Amino acid sequence: MSAIRKVLSNPIVARILLRKQMEKLEKCVAHKLKVNLNFVSSKKPLKTVDLPFNGGTLIGFEEKLPLHGTYVAFQGIPYAEPPIGPRRFAPPVPMNYCNKTLNCTKEGEMSLQPDMFTKEPIGAESCLFLNVYTPSMVKNSKLPVMVYIHGGGFIFGSGNVSDHSPEYLVQEGVVVVTFNYRLNVLGFLHLPSGGIVGNQAFRDQRLALKWVSENIEKFGGDSRNITLFGHSAGAAAAHLHMMLPESKKYFHKAILQSGSSTMDWFMQFDPENNARRMARIMGCRSKDDREIAKFLKEANAKIMATRFSEVLTPQRKKRGLPLVFSTVLEDKNSENPFLTETVDHKLERPEQIDMPLMMGVTEHDGMVMAPPQMKRQDLWNSQPGRFIPRTVNVDGDSDTGECKILGDRIKNFYLQGKPLSEKTFDEFMDFMSDYNFNIPIQSAVEFHSRFQHKSSNVYYYQFSYDGELNMMKKLLGFDMKGANHGDELTYLFVMKMAEIKVAPDSEAGIMRRKMCRMWTNFAKYSDPTPKNEGKCDLLRDFKWEPVKSHIGKDNEEFTLDCLDINKELRMIKNPFKKRMDFWREVYGKYNRGFLKPKL
Repeated sequence: MSAIRKVLSNPIVARILLRKQMEKLEKCVAHKLKVNLNFVSSKKPLKTVDLPFNGGTLIGFEEKLPLHGTYVAFQGIPYAEPPIGPRRFAPPVPMNYCNKTLNCTKEGEMSLQPDMFTKEPIGAESCLFLNVYTPSMVKNSKLPVMVYIHGGGFIFGSGNVSDHSPEYLVQEGVVVVTFNYRLNVLGFLHLPSGGIVGNQAFRDQRLALKWVSENIEKFGGDSRNITLFGHSAGAAAAHLHMMLPESKKYFHKAILQSGSSTMDWFMQFDPENNARRMARIMGCRSKDDREIAKFLKEANAKIMATRFSEVLTPQRKKRGLPLVFSTVLEDKNSENPFLTETVDHKLERPEQIDMPLMMGVTEHDGMVMAPPQMKRQDLWNSQPGRFIPRTVNVDGDSDTGECKILGDRIKNFYLQGKPLSEKTFDEFMDFMSDYNFNIPIQSAVEFHSRFQHKSSNVYYYQFSYDGELNMMKKLLGFDMKGANHGDELTYLFVMKMAEIKVAPDSEAGIMRRKMCRMWTNFAKYSDPTPKNEGKCDLLRDFKWEPVKSHIGKDNEEFTLDCLDINKELRMIKNPFKKRMDFWREVYGKYNRGFLKPKL
């Protein structure tokens, strides 16, 4: 594999690249982006830092902040015992640090996952590590804390600096924590009749949150001011934790970026049969669930991580994202169940989530989804059911009757009577944006406005800025305006794997500072543009208005107040209104309302 291909094997990016784009992308990355292939360099830290910690010692290191000052990093801190051997598929066990001296100057392994070019497994089963980045080690600093859950469809990704180096957030005076958790088969396989319960990935996340709550003051953080934020699948996970009393006691506000638990792929389809099919793929011939569970506990995890997609049924390949292992409902009578009812039921139960929330999308989140589907143009043109979200109460697999009527209607609404082709790519991208992001995320914010938004504000945004640091779009080689899925991330984090350096006073540099200021303002004050900021150099006197509460106003049309993040910040109402009105009519006809998704 060439050096450029190693860069492009970034799991967030790699899963959606088309083979025919590789040559173009390699030239783009090599010549236009000037990728730093040696981000893991021989550069030595300024100095090491020893921290007495729960009967042991952690050794971290000091580094320079990008603008001024320094910060201290502790990387690869194990927050749980390795989930290997008898602990595979089991709840995480807290780490015992007594009498241990841990070198935390290097990141821990990411969760086991497939490399998208070689298909070879990367990462490890032993992946339960977190990283702490703090601008102050003074114990009573009481700095706001931001804990990040990475995305990647619960299949790919990590909290490591290759994608998520947080120095620009830390520059704003907050402590940032990133971490890894079990993904895919290892994190979500569910076969309760054999003694395996799913949702272990979420239990990992909860334990990481508990660790932060109990220990972050040793790093200068404030255990009473913790913001949980995430992107895509990580945002959906953060949204779920907001609803669960055993999780939300460890944090105080949340930021959801291009993700919510109302997405149609969030719940695992037919989880127990998924587990049985996984066992058969691995060579198990037993039909006894206890024997199947024993087999899977001892099976080669690297092979499972690379062959999981073979579990998909033809129906699952046809519609929605081709994800297999994700969230499951557990028996309410089981021991310590994590989730026992669908999220729509939780969201419509009044005043269960009373914490500040910031959430939003990018202008063209669907840009990342559209290219792989262009290889299936004939199927999209001949199977109208593909256009029907699984959350609509219509059988989208039949392609006859009501399925054909609705599928054709959706297709014609977006493509204006034309077939799917390269000429209608932009329109199809809008459809993919709505199908995968805008519908579920706008429904989520309306749930909060109508049922949960009482004393805590909800702030909604649309990131439409198109600048030098829009890394996802650049890596994909798209020559089109607007922001792709994940493009806002590289204004918050540095992607060390493919870093672009911009001057702080450049247009992109100013946007980075604005983004980091608003995100950290929210962490500090529960308001991204607080009054006490005054007329600051970045945000001046701009005010991001929260979404209006619609509690007790059942007959009032929902209005979505939204911040458009572009060169200039401006408030707008009802983004993508024409498209969303269309979907409100569809859900009204088939589901009795927009807030009645089939989850």
